[in-house]
Amino acid sequence: MVRGAHLLRAVLFLLLLVSPALGLELRDDLGQLVRLDHPPKRIVSLAPSATEVLFAVGAGDQVVGVTDFCNRPPEARERAKVGGFAKPDLEKVLRLRPDLVIAFGPLQLKIAEALRRKGVAVLWLYPRSLDEVLDSFVRIGQVTGHRQEGVWLKEVIRRRLELIERHLRGLGDAQRPRIFRVMGLDPPGTVGGRSFQSSIFRAAGGRNVFEDVPEDFFYVDPKEVLRRSPDVVLICGENPLRAKAGLEGRPGWAELQAVRQGRVLVLPCDLICRPGPRVAEAVARIASFLYPSRVFSPRRIVSLVPALTEEIFLLGEEDRLVGVTTYCRRPPEAQRKEKVGTVVEFSVEKVLQLRPDVVLASPLALRRAIERLRHLGVWVELFPTPRTFEDLCSNFLQLAALLGAEEKALEVLREAKVKMERLRVEVRSRRPRVFIQIGANPLFAAGKDSIISEAVRLAGGRNIVEGKSSPYSREAVIRADPDVILIVTMGVVGEKERQAWSKFRGMKAVREGRIYIVDSYLFCSPTPFSFVEAVGQLVRLLHGQG
Repeated sequence: MVRGAHLLRAVLFLLLLVSPALGLELRDDLGQLVRLDHPPKRIVSLAPSATEVLFAVGAGDQVVGVTDFCNRPPEARERAKVGGFAKPDLEKVLRLRPDLVIAFGPLQLKIAEALRRKGVAVLWLYPRSLDEVLDSFVRIGQVTGHRQEGVWLKEVIRRRLELIERHLRGLGDAQRPRIFRVMGLDPPGTVGGRSFQSSIFRAAGGRNVFEDVPEDFFYVDPKEVLRRSPDVVLICGENPLRAKAGLEGRPGWAELQAVRQGRVLVLPCDLICRPGPRVAEAVARIASFLYPSRVFSPRRIVSLVPALTEEIFLLGEEDRLVGVTTYCRRPPEAQRKEKVGTVVEFSVEKVLQLRPDVVLASPLALRRAIERLRHLGVWVELFPTPRTFEDLCSNFLQLAALLGAEEKALEVLREAKVKMERLRVEVRSRRPRVFIQIGANPLFAAGKDSIISEAVRLAGGRNIVEGKSSPYSREAVIRADPDVILIVTMGVVGEKERQAWSKFRGMKAVREGRIYIVDSYLFCSPTPFSFVEAVGQLVRLLHGQG
């Protein structure tokens, strides 16, 4: 049953990966049914947060109009403007001939209804919690034909939030600093328990001093703020000094204990006010302010996993990498990092000398060494061995969440997906039978549980080994008579093995000259990006193009 469930999950993943037209029907936060016959080609976004999500899920090229406040990513500024957030211009929206408009919150209810009367499809969103914010990513991805990207975005943000929560585990309400969120000073405004910002404060280890008020936004009497005496004041602004001076210069505000003690946090308005792809970053910044002695985003990393080392470079975070194994050779710059041992056996003393915030490891690492590090208080993050492309993407998202590199990770996965779709077109209906050799003396075969077997399957081949990776006899391979033999690079041994197979001239793979040596780093320790490269190489080898 478990195996069947895993297979079903993999099939659904691949369907999402290659079927952009799936799921173009859903209900918005008003309960209105949004139905589209095909992915929208002309989208107008009336909310800066929705604009950020659209570009994050890969729908940026479909966006034709945005508000004056849609400043992220930079490409959004190049789109036609339809007015402000509070009062978008209906005529400007209609002139853009949208086949989908995304609206947000109570202020845009009237324009949403007016657009529907004109026959325009409208997705109205109003998330009140972090869970609802994350769900909105999937819905935006679904309605735009980018559901898988929406799932990826939700997953990487969820994982980063879980990592932060792990470092805050066990906090009771009494231990959580009470936060007063300044939302305007003239008149004074703030957020209540129905604002998504309240759940941001909770996720960061604090709590909204007004979370008992069942409102999103409301005006507040400064005397009530003084009475509640918050521990922290959070205000938004692009210039922290100016924002703090503006607060302290208002009559009464300087009397707040939090202001007197300098417990005032200033965050960019477009970070804290938007329920978009950067909510985890907002949580991390608040958590770092509330708990400065805790590490929420590691600055010093030791990687014991070659694929993760390569992915850290891929994410542009290589400056954090202080130690690697002797097997971490990709990219070449990784070889200049301090060595701590091998993937399996490493020196605990060398690791400790590097003072890492986190050690990245796989199940191959010696358990006693891992347990010793943990006993000494070192944060060790274990990554499971990937067996499918889905697993690879999952590990990559986990690493990105740990590094706070969500945006770059999604960019990499989107590009990998596009390339995988192109390869799918090249795969022919015939599926050659393949034997995959990953060891010699004794002969060792890659089974269906290996990532290289997954690459063969996606490239249109069939692994002749039905079970798990294990020792295999040469006689069994001869009897199976595969169309192709793949030998994973093993230095001189790889060429010797090709010569050994060449003696069996009765085998189809030998007669047709289809014994290939492939790169072990590319095929056995891939990143999502290099995995697509590996599948492309196999497509050419298996289908006579290489």
